[in-house]
Amino acid sequence: MELLITGVALLVFVILIVSTFIKPKGRPSPPQESLKPMTVDELEFIFTEKEEINREKEEAKHLTWGRDPFGLEVPVEEEEEERFEFTLNGIIWDKDSPYAIINEEVVGSGGKVGSYTVVEIKEDSVLLDDGTERITLRIWQ
Repeated sequence: MELLITGVALLVFVILIVSTFIKPKGRPSPPQESLKPMTVDELEFIFTEKEEINREKEEAKHLTWGRDPFGLEVPVEEEEEERFEFTLNGIIWDKDSPYAIINEEVVGSGGKVGSYTVVEIKEDSVLLDDGTERITLRIWQ
């Protein structure tokens, strides 16, 4: 009994698959619309619509709507530039190993003060660099 039910189910399945993929030849195909040439008025209408759309796009470029909710651009938050106030409190001068006291911290050549590196220590000034900006601190400013 189970074998008979399985066989019938398999036969129905095969018939459904075949009828889905094979188009019967007796059925006429739907009529194809023939292409007709366009009139001058129809062509002018199409061109004026395109010109109007292009004009609207140009005008829309000047509007400031803010962020496009459908755009894929990730908004870039502008980082606030960290501005350090430097105070050169003193210089401990030695020809071989000078030190500077900046913002009450003792640093040597190559030392760091915030994001700045001490490049050079002279008898009356210190040169700091962060890779984009160089600052010279003088002892008697």
